[in-house]
Amino acid sequence: MSATTKIEWADATWNPMTGCTKISEACEHCYARGLLRRFAGKWGLLDDGRDSFCPRFIGDRMVPGKTYTVLDKPLHWRKPRRIFVCSMSDLFHEAFTDTERDAVFAVMALCPQHTFLVLTKRPERMRDYVSKPIGQTSRRDWVLYQAGQMLNQVHIDGFPDWPLPNLWLGVTAENQQRADERIPILLDTPAAVRFVSVEPCWGRWT
Repeated sequence: MSATTKIEWADATWNPMTGCTKISEACEHCYARGLLRRFAGKWGLLDDGRDSFCPRFIGDRMVPGKTYTVLDKPLHWRKPRRIFVCSMSDLFHEAFTDTERDAVFAVMALCPQHTFLVLTKRPERMRDYVSKPIGQTSRRDWVLYQAGQMLNQVHIDGFPDWPLPNLWLGVTAENQQRADERIPILLDTPAAVRFVSVEPCWGRWT
């Protein structure tokens, strides 16, 4: 996690989750896996030696030398940033709970000065999370409640619309097959802005 990044389309990265599991061709040479392996001991991660690198929520971990946690960090960045969320993981990985995702969305809702970019290879889970209510409660109202809990207050004035206007949702489409699979689901997902990452770009496209 860094207040700056070499990623061309982002100003910073924020990783309340780390670790992932291979799911498609673009995962074969994943840069995050190499970095996670390098810092595995420091971060307490485990590599199964095959396709998984211990996906885990680390948002409750304290930031060294600070009084806030990994999850809280964007709240302390006053200057507006374009933030890549979970550059070392996938926010919609099946190992993470909706409760953990709610906490991440609550922080994004509390930071209207920033623009957050979420990229996934699991668009079905993203669409379902954003779209489906929790019983009789909408996802917007549930995230609102979580945000209020973070601030130790019941109500938050001026809470943004849903989908969050400062959140971009995207999918990776590394070849024609993945584009055909993922882009229609992305288009069916409520979002202020949708985007596609064609990196790496493999095979023939039509």
